[in-house]
Amino acid sequence: MQLYLVRGRRITVTATGFGEQPDTVVVTRDVPAGRVALRLTAEQAAALDLAEGQQYEITGTVTDADGEALTFPATVVHTIPTR
Repeated sequence: MQLYLVRGRRITVTATGFGEQPDTVVVTRDVPAGRVALRLTAEQAAALDLAEGQQYEITGTVTDADGEALTFPATVVHTIPTR
């Protein structure tokens, strides 16, 4: 999630360290994520008759039995200026 989407609103973050540039801090924010990615093992790729020696990843959303999209917790890391 880009920080500009929450500009002007209060959000909860956790300061986890100082940034590499002066007057910056590294913060983390927990956000719900709706997209998932699953990297296939070599055995899974072979079972699907995919070419060997490559990495494959399936991306998309997970839905419940009613077709509603599920969300999972994710952590986003930002380096932001301080005042």
